[in-house]
Amino acid sequence: MIGNSALAWHTMDEAIRLAKQMRLHDENSYDGLDPIEAKLCRNAFWFLFSAEKLRYEVTALARPESIDKPEYIKYAENGVIITPVELKSSDLLVQALVGMDVVISCMSLQQLDQEMALIEAAHAAGVGRYVPSWFGPCCPPRGVMLLRDTKEDILDYIKRLYLLYTAIDVGWWY
Repeated sequence: MIGNSALAWHTMDEAIRLAKQMRLHDENSYDGLDPIEAKLCRNAFWFLFSAEKLRYEVTALARPESIDKPEYIKYAENGVIITPVELKSSDLLVQALVGMDVVISCMSLQQLDQEMALIEAAHAAGVGRYVPSWFGPCCPPRGVMLLRDTKEDILDYIKRLYLLYTAIDVGWWY
């Protein structure tokens, strides 16, 4: 049986193999495509190509009282480094993030204060990119739903810190 992270890498390898089989590395394969579609295909191929060359070290931050939970044990068995840290302790949080290239937040809006602390710590630690928790409703950015307004406030805060970010807007049940 393949572990979760091994399965993810296996899936990535299969996607790379398929992209090569479809000759997405060959510029001529984009002839006749809509320019936007060609650009998306080209970007997808180069993302996969780059990912093939790199294997990342993944660290999960966990509350100290949570590190013995079965989920974290399973993550550790699959190569994830589990770092116990209190999100309310800014100095320790900054220390935990030093050297990280990317921070991906998986917090809910009930943890808004902790999300803001994580953003501040990522900035102070010199993290290269922050991916905020962006799971939320599909609606205009402001003035329709409080939930979306709060998400936009978080994004505005990231921008004010000049922290590079990527917001992955998956919406709810598109």
